[in-house]
Amino acid sequence: MDMKEKIRPIYEELIGYLSQTPLAKEGTYFYESHFWTQLNNTVDELLKLEKNDYYSKFKVTVIQDGSEPHISVNEYRTKLNGLIMNLHAKHFKEESTPFGGQPSTVVNQTQSQSVQITMILDFQSFIDKKIYTEKLEEKEKNFLEKIKSSLATVKSIAELLNLIMVTAQNFNLDANSLQKIFKI
Repeated sequence: MDMKEKIRPIYEELIGYLSQTPLAKEGTYFYESHFWTQLNNTVDELLKLEKNDYYSKFKVTVIQDGSEPHISVNEYRTKLNGLIMNLHAKHFKEESTPFGGQPSTVVNQTQSQSVQITMILDFQSFIDKKIYTEKLEEKEKNFLEKIKSSLATVKSIAELLNLIMVTAQNFNLDANSLQKIFKI
């Protein structure tokens, strides 16, 4: 098995991590150790495969300042994205970039895709807030978790709306229930 095929599962795994990581404001932190453990262990796996220390710069730094250990969400997202793009350039440059088009892509199309990706990531953050901060019925919580788990397949706002409507139908949720769930 060549190096590219050894790296591919790691590369895809990292893309999955980033696609599920919520956007955050400056000064936001993760206190759950699985975030940094997962990324740093994946970097260690790359270091063993590549047999050099190059990827060490993509490890996140755990902050231990007297409070419980935590990491900056922005550092996590930045290093994770940098690692993905680095692996893409080194091993998968003949494939389309994981989060957008090539530079030759028409600017309007790229901007539209960026807006859609941002909206989907914002929607994912909205769902996380609803699930973890509000008292929801089990049916409503399961509905939101199903939507969240399907967001990685959504490529447009129209697909997002369709996903919401089909999932609501599957959970027997009516318009009033949806209004209650998505009330800001």
